[in-house]
Amino acid sequence: MLRQTLVHAVRRTRPLRLEVALADIGTIDSISIGTLAAVCALADVHHVAVFYTHTSGRSRRC
Repeated sequence: MLRQTLVHAVRRTRPLRLEVALADIGTIDSISIGTLAAVCALADVHHVAVFYTHTSGRSRRC
C-alpha cells in the first residue's frame, strides 16, 4: 500500500515537493526501506523533490 500510494503521488499528481512524515512509524523493515529508496529514484526521473521528515528528529532529503 505504501509503494502504491507514493508511486501514484509521484507519477500522477506530480507535485514539486513530496513530504513523507515518518513520525508514527516505530521501525521500518527492509522492504519499506527499499520502497522509500525506489521512490527517490522515481522522483528524480519525474523532477519531484522527496523529503522524509520526522526521522530520528532530523529531516532527510533524497
